[in-house]
Amino acid sequence: MKKEIGNHITVSKQEGETVIKIHSPLENWQEVSLLVWLGLWTVLGAGIFYYLVTGKLGSDQNIFFVVYLAFWLYFEFHGLRSFLYKKFGYELLKINNSKLLYKKNLWGTGKIRHYTLKNITRFKPVEHNQKSFSAAYSKSFWTVANERIMFDYLDTKGLLGMHLNDRDTNQLLRFLNSELKRKA
Repeated sequence: MKKEIGNHITVSKQEGETVIKIHSPLENWQEVSLLVWLGLWTVLGAGIFYYLVTGKLGSDQNIFFVVYLAFWLYFEFHGLRSFLYKKFGYELLKINNSKLLYKKNLWGTGKIRHYTLKNITRFKPVEHNQKSFSAAYSKSFWTVANERIMFDYLDTKGLLGMHLNDRDTNQLLRFLNSELKRKA
């Protein structure tokens, strides 16, 4: 059995296991913006690296640009990772009779997190402080963040449902809580 919850969530049940796939694609203008930024950022870093390697900079400038390239590489990595995840990645949840498995999947790679169902209390919406910088930043389309659903697990919190709209979040919350009651 396969069904859709909202616009970006697919649920299938197979062999006593519920599989949920959450895809949060970019809108066209967002994808183009991120791709243009990534291209310009790559060209900028390549130019700086060229001048650093060919020795066309003074010795004092070398230290500055080595540090600059370290920051450049950090943002290049995160920008590329974000673009690729938004284009080809998705969140994967597998719920069986005893466990919930969660993975941010990009081409089959990603760390699987294991949660025992009996230790999950309930799924609820994430409440962000509207005035905090971190909440505003995580809602940005270029981040791999903005989880909308959380659950208490032992003494930690689990997060899932990146960049879902309110309607999809509420539908997924109802489904997950009903699955939790049914399987626990």
